[in-house]
Amino acid sequence: MWIKVFIITTILQYYNAEIAILILARGGSKGVRLKNLQKVGDKSLLKRTIHTAKAAGFYDITVSTDNPIIALESIRENVTVFRRSFVTATDWAPSIWGAREFLLSRPKVELLILLQKL
Repeated sequence: MWIKVFIITTILQYYNAEIAILILARGGSKGVRLKNLQKVGDKSLLKRTIHTAKAAGFYDITVSTDNPIIALESIRENVTVFRRSFVTATDWAPSIWGAREFLLSRPKVELLILLQKL
């Protein structure tokens, strides 16, 4: 993931636009509850994603969540928290719904980078 973010950052440094990073992190999950807070080594998956975005030079980072524990960890990492609606936080809601909901609240964003697991 680091190489992809580095390449994107290198390209975007020449593009003068309002850029935002969005991390979709639901509390519910089909398989593992609060999987975004599960640790790999010494960091949660959410912290790893936030740190990667920061290391790539991005500063407008938002975690979109429906869960207060995920929101608290995001605040501790000094990123913005966007409260997801019930509809966009369901198992059947595609990521694009969460991205659209966020963009409707941030009309000045010209380029959105969605960081999520593959």
